[in-house]
Amino acid sequence: MTPEEQKLLRQAKSNLENIGLIMSGVNYVGDKLESTINYLPKTAQSKVSKIAQNVLLKVMKTNLLTMHKDKPFKKPKSSIYKTSVTASGIGLGFLGFVGFSADLLFTTKMMMRSILDIARSKGEDIHTTETQLECLTIFALGGTSKEDDSLETSYYAIRMGLRTAIDASSKYITENGLKTAINKLATSAPIMQLITKITTRFKITALEKFAAEGIPIAGAIGAGTLNLVFMNHFQKMADAHFTIKQLERKYGEEQVKMHYKAIIEE
Repeated sequence: MTPEEQKLLRQAKSNLENIGLIMSGVNYVGDKLESTINYLPKTAQSKVSKIAQNVLLKVMKTNLLTMHKDKPFKKPKSSIYKTSVTASGIGLGFLGFVGFSADLLFTTKMMMRSILDIARSKGEDIHTTETQLECLTIFALGGTSKEDDSLETSYYAIRMGLRTAIDASSKYITENGLKTAINKLATSAPIMQLITKITTRFKITALEKFAAEGIPIAGAIGAGTLNLVFMNHFQKMADAHFTIKQLERKYGEEQVKMHYKAIIEE
């Protein structure tokens, strides 16, 4: 591995482990929000979790419907996506639970598009089913709660945990055809298993967002700012993940994993 590639891997590792001052600020707020989340009725928490799951399903369906469109490559438009979700948060953040649902869907779609752009910039073929599913799993990387395990160990552990679900979902779509698979997303056992695994971690983001918009602290941060923070966070996760995948295509997963662990142990 060249010095430049080692530098890229080191930066990817840093992004996965160190979520930055802004995200740390949200985690600080998250510590305060945790009690608020705990005080939310279980029915409300369940609804937010269900909304997060439905959002991921809708995003998957949208992407699968359009993945055959082979558009010319363009560099990731990170700033455009950030502006869009900030505006969405500001516009829908005052509408309570209904606004939250619409904002989460729009923001997640924009984050997914940005993730796809980043994946493509790293040499991934985003028009394949497997890459589409791989992009969706970014929402399971680098959680935003202090409940997360050490990111040093969780990155490859999460990938391993999702690998079987990705393969099973990809096989289901291939065997049943894209049109049939899209129509049966919510009733497909392999796909719902994958969505459930991702939702388990993504719902932390959704709950923090929902709780923040319902208490005074949101006046300081704002729904738009939260959206910007989450967009920046998942863009960093995507860049790190697909940088590692790019290196793995050249050197093999085990070789890159060994270098990754060696960096951590220094």
